[in-house]
Amino acid sequence: DRPALHQAYPDGRRETYTFDDLDARSNQVANGLADLGVERGDRVAVVVPQKPANPLTHLACWKLGAVSLPLSILFGPDALRYRLDDSAASVAVVDESVRDAVDEVRADCPDLEHVVWVDGDVPTFEAFRSGRSRERDIAETDPDTPAIVMYTSGSTGPPKGVLHGHGVWAGHCPAFYMYFERDVFDSTFWTPADWAWIGALGDLVFPAWHYGRPVVGYPMGKFDAERAFELAEEFGVTDTFLPPTAIRMLMNVDNPTEQYDLKLKAICSGGEPLTPEILNWADTELEGVAVNELYGQTEANILVC
Repeated sequence: DRPALHQAYPDGRRETYTFDDLDARSNQVANGLADLGVERGDRVAVVVPQKPANPLTHLACWKLGAVSLPLSILFGPDALRYRLDDSAASVAVVDESVRDAVDEVRADCPDLEHVVWVDGDVPTFEAFRSGRSRERDIAETDPDTPAIVMYTSGSTGPPKGVLHGHGVWAGHCPAFYMYFERDVFDSTFWTPADWAWIGALGDLVFPAWHYGRPVVGYPMGKFDAERAFELAEEFGVTDTFLPPTAIRMLMNVDNPTEQYDLKLKAICSGGEPLTPEILNWADTELEGVAVNELYGQTEANILVC
C-alpha cells in the first residue's frame, strides 16, 4: 500500500499509485499485450513521456518475457522509423503527441502490427488496460533473460540497439545507493530526464522502486526551472537526477531556499561535464546539498560515481 508513483500533469491533475496498483495494472497490460499476440522475446516499443503508461508497459513486457523498447517522444520520423524497423517491434504504445510521426513511418515498419495510443482517440491505453484481469502468471526469467533494448546515441555511426537482461536494474542499485549518499530508505525521487533514457529509468526510477520508495512523474517537455522547484516543494523531493544543463538553468532562480520549502538532500548528475560553479552553487544556494557525478554507458551499468 505504499505510494510508488506520484503522477502530476501540467493541467493540475494529481494521481498516486501504490506498488500494488502498479503490479495489478501492469498485469492488465500484460494480459492485453498477450491478447495482441505478444510472446516471449517479442519487442514492444514504448514512446511515452513521464506518464504511468510508460513504466506499466515495461513491467508488462517483462512479466511476459517480452522485450521492451524505450523511445523518446522527441524523436522525429527518421529516428523513430530506424529504431522501430531495426528492432522489429510488433507493438508500440505511443503517446498522442507523437501520433503524426508514428503514422508517417508505420508503413515503413512491416513488423509493427499494433499501435496502442495514450491519451488519444479510442482505443486509448486506459481502455486497452481496464476490464482485463488483474492477475497474471509471470514468465520464468533470470538475470540474463532479454528484457530491454536501448539504443545508443549513434556517435560512431547509426544508433545501435543494446540488449540488456532482467539483471540490468539490480546492477544499477549499488551506484544508486552511493550517489544518493547511502540514504535512500526515506526518500522521494524525481528527474526531469526523459524516461526513454537509461539515465532516467536506470539511474532513478527502477532503483527507487527496488528500495520501495516513491518516484514523481511529470511530463514537463522543455525544462522549466521554476516548475522544477515547485514540484520539489509539492512532493517533498529529497533526491534527484539532474543533467548539468538543467542544474545551470536552476542556478538562474534567485534564492531558491527562500522561495521554496525544499527537502533536497542529494543531486546526482551525469551525461556531460559537471563544472565547479555547480558545486559552489549547491554549497551556497542549496545550503550544502550533495552533488555527486556518475558515469556509465547505454551498454553498461554505472561504472564510476
